[in-house]
Amino acid sequence: SRMSLSKVACAKCVKGVGILACEGCLKKFCMKCTTEHRQELERELDNIVYEHDTLKQHLQTIDDNMSHPLLKQIDEWKKAATNKINFLAEEVHNDVIELLKQNKAALRDRFQKLTVEITNGRDDAAYVETDLDTWMAELEK
Repeated sequence: SRMSLSKVACAKCVKGVGILACEGCLKKFCMKCTTEHRQELERELDNIVYEHDTLKQHLQTIDDNMSHPLLKQIDEWKKAATNKINFLAEEVHNDVIELLKQNKAALRDRFQKLTVEITNGRDDAAYVETDLDTWMAELEK
């Protein structure tokens, strides 16, 4: 072969003599292939810079624009849930008021009957111990 034993072939073209070593991949290249190797590395760096800049722009867009579709969806869900809760709370509120009115009316009727019994019993002096116990129990209820 044309190369002597002490010379190393170019890692890329294998024809030339590897005279320059790359610190990154530790391969030796001839002068022509060294330039091509550096150009390949520059293209890879350009791709990395492009990806970096794309990500940077995306992150800035997220910071600048807080109207992400997911955030809008969450706001709509929150509004719908709040409306449902308010509607149900209003319904239950009205139901409780109605029950209280009904109970109050029933309680007034019972109280009125008890008032008549007690008043009549006292006025007529027509009561016994069991009447007193019954009236007290009714008042406690």
